[in-house]
Amino acid sequence: LKDNPRLTVRSGAGRGGTARKQPLRVIVDSKGRTPLSARVFKEPGKTLLALGRMLTDEEREIFKTLGVEVLELLLPDGRVDMGQLLRVLGERQMTSVLVEGGGILLGSLFDLGLVDKVIAFIAPMVIGGKTARTPVAGNGVARIAEAVRLERCRVEQFGQDVMISGYVRRQ
Repeated sequence: LKDNPRLTVRSGAGRGGTARKQPLRVIVDSKGRTPLSARVFKEPGKTLLALGRMLTDEEREIFKTLGVEVLELLLPDGRVDMGQLLRVLGERQMTSVLVEGGGILLGSLFDLGLVDKVIAFIAPMVIGGKTARTPVAGNGVARIAEAVRLERCRVEQFGQDVMISGYVRRQ
């Protein structure tokens, strides 16, 4: 909501152009707060909005006009049913999903065991503070022995940033 991203594949060796073929953009929005003016709705390609609430008839018509497909995948606690969302994507022959999200979304995917691979970037800065956002929220673990472990890890440097990638170890 704060970033107002385009969620597009850009090409052109840094010239900022938008690639012709765009993957399906999926927005997970439990409360349905994505504004109709969001840049993501104006970009080429298809957008799917997964909501944790029901739309009004008026909202449904507006999203239809914008060309946005909406799925109402409600859990009793008002969140989006991520398992159902991934089943729907799988039925559409999508076998790979790149998730760029906040700590709550990422934490729920870890809690549900829906993560296969992690790609994390670390910048040479410390933000900190007791109210700092965590990259992965969710339930977490009680003991370090229960932590999600990665295997087949790679570390690469991009300028000053470091990327760590690895696959979730299945027990």
